[in-house]
Amino acid sequence: MKQTNNGAEIEAIVKTISILKKRGLRKVRINTDSKFAIDGYLNWLPKWNKNGWKTNRRKTVVSKEIFNKLSDNITGIKVELIYEPGHSGIKGNEEADSLAKIAIE
Repeated sequence: MKQTNNGAEIEAIVKTISILKKRGLRKVRINTDSKFAIDGYLNWLPKWNKNGWKTNRRKTVVSKEIFNKLSDNITGIKVELIYEPGHSGIKGNEEADSLAKIAIE
């Protein structure tokens, strides 16, 4: 699958959940500036799981691979995703953006 910003956002959520589950946590709140990740998790993922990973137009979900990883990882843990606008001066968001830029370089 082609790497995209949305895919990277979801991959970060998957990794976070995986680490926290290994530490025994069963409830987590994750702040993200990705409306795509939030909508996917709350609205689309349950529908895709029910209808065999097809969109409303009966096409295969393009981001199936990454959302499937998310679906597999959320078993056994309660996840709350909170929207936090990007590039708005929120310390954690700004630090995450800085780390992402360093990783690209």
